Amino acid sequence: MRDKTVLFVREFQSFSGGHLKVVNYMTHLAHTGWAKPALYLTPDSVVALADEWVPRDVERVGLTPNADMYFVAGLDWQIFDAGGLDLSGKPVINLIQHVRHSHPEDPRYAFLSRQAVRICVSQEVTDAILATGKVNGPVVTISNGLDLVELEVLRRPAPQQHVFIGGLKNPRMAAECAGLLKAAGIPTDLCTEHLPRADYLRRLAMSEISILLPHSEEGFYLPALEAMALGSIAVVPDCIGSRSFCLDGTTCLVPPYTANDICASVQTLLADLPLRTRLRSGGLAMAGTHSLIREREQFFQVLEDHFLRTGRL
Repeated sequence: MRDKTVLFVREFQSFSGGHLKVVNYMTHLAHTGWAKPALYLTPDSVVALADEWVPRDVERVGLTPNADMYFVAGLDWQIFDAGGLDLSGKPVINLIQHVRHSHPEDPRYAFLSRQAVRICVSQEVTDAILATGKVNGPVVTISNGLDLVELEVLRRPAPQQHVFIGGLKNPRMAAECAGLLKAAGIPTDLCTEHLPRADYLRRLAMSEISILLPHSEEGFYLPALEAMALGSIAVVPDCIGSRSFCLDGTTCLVPPYTANDICASVQTLLADLPLRTRLRSGGLAMAGTHSLIREREQFFQVLEDHFLRTGRL
């Protein structure tokens, strides 16, 4: 059955968690045994970035109408539209990674009416898009998985007693937090720039406590779960798509989204060793339930239920 092809399309401009998750699904598909992933890169993509992250055995192809299935995420529908390729009536998997798909003013909202089997990366995303009443096709939830083996290698038994601030998505707030902590004599590692993923994870793993600043809305805030898997105690304001794993007082601290409240949470942690121990243990346990193997098995079940068993492929 390896003659079956599933076409992915991507515009690679910089690394993102969204790109990483699409690549994870390419890898999952390659393990199915019944089909192979293929990738169309837009002409303006950074090829070197794709070369770094996309598995080498994924064939690069043109925008073909002859694939057996299509995998669409984010604004990928626009790439097909621009190429004159109508996916109506074709088997489509639509990976939805953000609650913004449910906002009528967002361009992704209009795509909900297109026929597809939709995989949402969190229950919060599923709830948001179903509430629109616009979804055309089945919707399933597969919570994001992590490469736990990769992260376990980086984990340190005794992280340094400083605070990592992941502020790429909110650099102003990150700088304010860094200033407050430094004024209190607390060592900090401020990060507000794009880093190679290995460098980012290394700095995260070195820190006993991590302040991670999401957008106000996310679909599934991966850095928080990565911190847990690395043994760093996360301080993460609420962003909707983190509520299933960011459990205040159990796996992390979830303060109000102000610099004063965030830094107060850090002070609380530094003054309470039993709390730090409990949260580190709770975070590690939560991360352990989000493996790529579990994600892959659930994806295989979606393929079986909605495509193979129904004879659509």
